[in-house]
Parts: sequence; structure tokens; C-alpha cells
Amino acid sequence: MEQQNPKVPIPRLPSTSQKTFKKFKSPSSKVEVRRLRQSSRIYIGDCFKRWRDFRDLRGLKTDEELAKYLLD
Repeated sequence: MEQQNPKVPIPRLPSTSQKTFKKFKSPSSKVEVRRLRQSSRIYIGDCFKRWRDFRDLRGLKTDEELAKYLLD
């Protein structure tokens, strides 16, 4: 008869950090966050590709840097 080893359960790994859960946001706080985000956006339409190409041409990393460059 074939000898079978009994199954040994695999021990759980020690967990050093707890799961972090997202905090519940009320609808009013979501609206406020959305309003703040929308206040800094602009619409440049079809010129977006030209904007990115010009930013890369000047060696700037962010859109904010390009906007400051153009304003100064």
C-alpha cells in the first residue's frame, strides 16, 4: 500500500501592515474637490498635440512650467 503524507497547513505570513481603507467622502466634499480641480483647468481643444510638442521642444517637464514660460 502506498504511504501518503498527511497534508500540513501552510502557516500564514506575518503581516506587518494593516490594510488601509479609503475614507468615506460625503457628496458635499466631493463637489468641493471637483470645483477646486475644475478651477485650474483650461480647454485648448485641438491644440493639445501642439502644446505637448512645444513643451517637449523647450525641454520643460510640466504644463505649469510651459505656461509660466509663455507668460514671462
